[in-house]
Parts: sequence; C-alpha cells; structure tokens
Amino acid sequence: MERVNRTRFAVLGVLSTGPQSGYDVKKFCEEVLAYFWRESYGQIYPLLRTLEAEGLIRKEKSELAEGDRRVAFVLTDSGRKELSEWLSGPVADQPPRNELLLKVFFSNLIGPAAVIPQVAAHEAAQQQLRQVLMGVLFSLDSEMDGDPQMPYWKMTVRLGLRICDARIEWCKETLKELQTIKEKSSMPSAAAMLE
Repeated sequence: MERVNRTRFAVLGVLSTGPQSGYDVKKFCEEVLAYFWRESYGQIYPLLRTLEAEGLIRKEKSELAEGDRRVAFVLTDSGRKELSEWLSGPVADQPPRNELLLKVFFSNLIGPAAVIPQVAAHEAAQQQLRQVLMGVLFSLDSEMDGDPQMPYWKMTVRLGLRICDARIEWCKETLKELQTIKEKSSMPSAAAMLE
C-alpha cells in the first residue's frame, strides 16, 4: 500500500484558512492542530518549497498583520483540488501509540506503587487539557460566530472534550484498582501470620 504524506494535507489545510507565512503555518500547527495532530516542524519549510514547485501553492506579498508585510503562501486551484480529493477519500486507520497504556500493561513487573503516580499525572494533564479545550470552545463561540469553518472546528473540539472525559474517568477507575492491588500486596499472607 502506498504511504501517504499526510503532512502535505495538513499544510494545505492550514493554507485553506487564508494566506500564511511559513512561520504562521508552523504556529497554526502548534497552537490549533496540536490538540489532535502533530507535525514535525522541520518538515514544514521544505514541504512549502515542494508544494510551491508542484504548483499547489504560490507566494504572494501580503499584509499578514497590521504593518507586517511579508511573503505569504496561498493555495492555488490545483492545491485546493488536491486537498478536496484527499478530504473526500477514506481515512487510513492508524494504530494508536500510548506509552502510559504500554506501561500499565506491563506494570505487574514493578507493582502498582510505581505506576500510580504516572496515572495520577495523566489525570491531572487531562483535567488541564479539558480546561484549555473549554476555553477554545468558548473562543470559537464568541470570536468566530458566523465563520463557515466554526462548526467543523467545534466538532473536533467536542471530540477532544469527550476523549478527555473518558480518560479522566479511566484514570479514576484505574487509580482505585491500583490502590486496591497495592493494599492487597502489602497485607501479610495467612501463612506468614501463622508463623
């Protein structure tokens, strides 16, 4: 099966929101997409050159912010077409990679005391992420009302919130279970008590 470079579509998607410099593309990936999609920033600038050489984007002088004139990249019709074709295609299933679950899975080798702080830290991080996502949702409602992209962006944020809620619930259940295992393993056995 042919390997698809999804980074190109992430960058084309970012540019579909409007003209952006390479720095702005990087910043958008870091501040907006990073909640559900990570990009290697070392790939962005070379990819912009490749997309330009392929005729999918072009440079234009643009005022990106008040008084800030620099070169921005914009989608060409070919770039918009390629992005639309990819968006319309099937989603490739990607196997998950979750280091915490990998550690929990093999924690019988070290016991519950070592993994409890890791699960607790994950729960705290998910609580914090949930607060950030609630803020994003509020911002979308208050700052982007009427923007045609807003409903789609809110859909991704709502899934992020549900994932956070599920992970928080899992952490609470897992911490209780790990504590029970820890308490049972620290109890003296009946045989040891008879000695």
